[in-house]
Formats: sequence, C-alpha cells, structure tokens
Amino acid sequence: MQKIKSSYKDPSSTVFRDDNSQRYFRALRYPPSLYNDLGVFPKVLNTSLNGLFEVEKIPFVNYYYEWTFDQFKDSAIYFLELLKSLNTKGYTFSDATPLNVTYNGKGEFIFIDHGSLIKKEGERWTAFYQFIKEYAYPLLYLSDNPALPPLGLLPLMGSRDWMFNYKPSFLNRFSFKYALLRSALTLSSKRSLTDFKEIQKVGILNQFQYNIEFFLDYTRGLQQKLPKTTRWENYYSETVLGDEYLANKQRALVNFFEKIATEITIGIDLGSSNGLMSETILSKYPDKKFICIESDAKAAKGLYSRSKKVNIIPIYNSVYFLSPHVGFSGSIQSLISRLAESSDVVIALGLVHHLMHEENLSLDIIFGFLSSLIRKGGYLIIEYISDEDPRHRLIKNVNYPYSLSHEDWERAVSKYALIISQIQLSDFRKLYLIQK
Repeated sequence: MQKIKSSYKDPSSTVFRDDNSQRYFRALRYPPSLYNDLGVFPKVLNTSLNGLFEVEKIPFVNYYYEWTFDQFKDSAIYFLELLKSLNTKGYTFSDATPLNVTYNGKGEFIFIDHGSLIKKEGERWTAFYQFIKEYAYPLLYLSDNPALPPLGLLPLMGSRDWMFNYKPSFLNRFSFKYALLRSALTLSSKRSLTDFKEIQKVGILNQFQYNIEFFLDYTRGLQQKLPKTTRWENYYSETVLGDEYLANKQRALVNFFEKIATEITIGIDLGSSNGLMSETILSKYPDKKFICIESDAKAAKGLYSRSKKVNIIPIYNSVYFLSPHVGFSGSIQSLISRLAESSDVVIALGLVHHLMHEENLSLDIIFGFLSSLIRKGGYLIIEYISDEDPRHRLIKNVNYPYSLSHEDWERAVSKYALIISQIQLSDFRKLYLIQK
C-alpha cells in the first residue's frame, strides 16, 4: 500500500491507498463504531488490513483555496456547528484547518480527517488560535479583497505575521466585532518566550461555548462585495448567440449523454459559467456528479448557489492557472492530478477558441491537456467554433501561428481520441462526442 503524502503530519492516523483496488485505509485512535455513530466523518467500513481500517472514498476532494467566498464562509459555519454538536457528546477536534473540510455538492460539506477527533477535556478550545489564523482572518481578508482569487490566500496561510500588520477596510476595522477578533488574536498567539507561560493562563482560551457562538456570529456577518459587472456573469443570458442555439446545445448534450451515461460517474465542466449545462444533464441523470470550473467571480457565486440543489462541485479557478501542488513537499495534489483520478468525461463548451487565441496554444496542446483529465476510454464533449463565427472573430488573434481549419481541428483530435458523433448547433458551431 502507498502512504498518502497529505497525512504525513499525524503518524497515529496515517492514510494509505491500495493501488490495486484504489481503496483507502487508515489508522484510527478510537473504535471504528465511534466514528460512524458520531455521523461526522466518511464511514469506516467493515474491512481492515494490517491493523488499518478501510474508510469510504470521497468522490472528489477539493479545498478552500478553490472555493468562492460564500463556500469558504459556509465551511467555517459548518465547522463551528460540528464543534457544538461534538461538545454535547464529549468530543472535539484537535485542530481547526479548513483543509479538513471538503465540499460534496448539494450543499453538503464533509469533515475528512478522522485523526482530528479527541476527547473534550474542560472548556479549553485547543485549536482557538488556528481557527483565527486559517478561518477568521482569511475570510476577513477575502471580504476586503473581492477581486482576489482564493488561490491568493496560499502565500498568507503559511505565516501569521501578516495578521498583526493587516489593516481591514474602514467598515471592518471600526466594528466592535473586529475589536474582539483582534483581541483574541493577540491573546491566543505565543509571541515571545517571555510571555509563554502567561499566555497559557489567559481566560479567553477557556471560554469554549462563548468563543464558538462569537465566531458563528462574526462569520455569518462577513460579506463580500463583488464588482458591479464581470465578464462572464451573464454568459447564457446575454453572450450566447440566441435561445435557439442554446436549446440546440442542451438537446445535443442530453443526446450525447444518453450514449455514455452508464459509463459515467463524475464529469468535469470547464469554463462552466453558472452551471446551466451541467444542470441540464443532471436533471436527466441526478445520480451523476459534475465538477464545474469557473474563473468569473459572479458566475462562480451563481454556480455555488446552484450547487446547493444539484450534484455540482464548484471550483473557483481559471482553466489557465489551475491549483498547483501545495503544502510541504507538495503534499496536497494539484487540481489537475485530482481531476485526472476522478473524472470519466470532460465538457468544454465555447472554450477551445479562447485557449487558442488568448494563450496562443496549438490544438495539439489543447487536446492533449483535455484528454489528460480523463481515464483511458473516457469521453470528451467539445464544441467546435469556426473562425467565421461572430463570437470567434471578437477574440481572434491575427498573429495566431497555427491552422484554424476544420480539417486540422479534427486531425488534432484524432491524435488523442476517436470521434464518436457530432451534431450541428448553428452555421458555424458543432458539438462533438469523442472517446479517449
């Protein structure tokens, strides 16, 4: 079995993957039944191996730096409510990092670290400072910087110094709640060896119930004011070519999916806008799941709202700069690696010509990238848009060094996959079903 790098910090709860069966096993501090009875964690299954216990596999693990502000905020509320619930049963968590929480669609967050569970002793909140450092201040920072993609948090999360020097916006800085947060930061952090012993006696750390209620109230009150207009927020209502074209695309998607549905569990929708196309498929196949990737702040916000009702996992990322490996020695996999391990189909609608002209990429590179996101035998649903199309002309790079012909488009596809079917959507647009 292979040790999972992301669990290296906690040897008492290390996670292993069996490469042959793709099942996951981990060491547990308490009897398996306890974790299942608490109903907080992925289920511990009945099988064990070499003293390790099999745990339920999460369909697709995603992280706070890939979420919208609202997702991140809701995950903090979810975490605090979990602490309240566990407290009534005599348990708590040893840490408070958002890396322990993932989003599973339909408004459901999951706490994924069995190793964080400990018995509650007294009223001290063990992870008080960590919650301030990894939840409270990052959320404050994002509320003040609405144009910042969530990936922008990564340089901050490894340091605490920025919090002491950070000056929030006027409204946040001169609020009573922020004054309490700032006091909590100062009192909970060990800033020098001389005051180490005194810090341990500070009463605020031992007011568990008060702290949970304060942070719930504080987090719920944070708001992020997005720009008035963004490039893609109204893509399906204003930018596409018309209602007939939109209806044709939706029918074509369902038509293609009918051919492959039995082979699909999880799909990827690249440049998904607010998730309308994924929802179109999921309305017919609600047991499937789509990972929707969108870089526009308002469109991503709408995508997260839609995901509370349908089986969508929103990822607030740019296709051009997907999340890299992060953590010490790259312990957390890149988004591309996680997608490639999970997905059976990739949908790329109105995207290829942007990759060509905005990034100066050849069709060989583009289709190589798209096919890398799925397993062998998986599928691609890709929209071809001729350079004569009026929308294509708007972004056309006159210095684009590669061929724009339809023949070369299909020739590039054939290097990586087999064209199964195609449907004409408009005079200059086709939808292709392609198998890797």
